[in-house]
Amino acid sequence: MIRRLLGAVRRHEGAGPHRPRVLICTPLKDAAALLPDYVARIERLTWPPGLLSLGFLESDSTDSADQERQRLLPRLRRRLRRAAGWKHDFGCQVPAGVHCGSGT
Repeated sequence: MIRRLLGAVRRHEGAGPHRPRVLICTPLKDAAALLPDYVARIERLTWPPGLLSLGFLESDSTDSADQERQRLLPRLRRRLRRAAGWKHDFGCQVPAGVHCGSGT
């Protein structure tokens, strides 16, 4: 799926008004401190903002990630085609001392 999307993006680079819309789906957990920089990076993307949509799913955070998400959404809604957020707790808590980030 990612390769297909990247292929479509590459085919449409420089293609003028016929660029595809892009949806960025972002899961959040205990990410309050990272959200302002993440949003700033989204805003610096060179893809036309009218073709970008962003969705957040916040779950099981023990910090203020959901409040920070709600604070930043109006700003994103003014800039992007669409921006939305959802909260659903799955009851998943990572034990202390266990790293739950990307990579190995």
